[in-house]
Amino acid sequence: MDPFTALGVAGNIVQFVDFAAKLISKSREIYHSVDGASSQHLDLQEIASNLNRLNGRLQEDLRHQIVSTTAYPSLGHGGSGRAEKELGVINTKCAEEAGKLISALKVIRVKGSIRSGTAFGKPS
Repeated sequence: MDPFTALGVAGNIVQFVDFAAKLISKSREIYHSVDGASSQHLDLQEIASNLNRLNGRLQEDLRHQIVSTTAYPSLGHGGSGRAEKELGVINTKCAEEAGKLISALKVIRVKGSIRSGTAFGKPS
């Protein structure tokens, strides 16, 4: 075997061992977790939930702003402006994406107890 082929094979072996070690490490983390999810998974879920909550507050503030400026034109510029409408569109899309992320995180979470054989909702 020529040296470059041997080096390529050795590199592939190292890459496979690294991948296997990471896979085993993450599997152990999920196995030992109380929630059936990795810490990164839980962080993402917390971020998405916070984003959803803040998005709801922003949406409520936008509605209040539109009502206030429509009912009392002297307080604002006489109705919802272009910036408020664009912010409303962004707000709606953000809410949709946060909802999708939360749904996806719920789907990939381990259900049941891995140790009892009911993981993913399937009896052993």
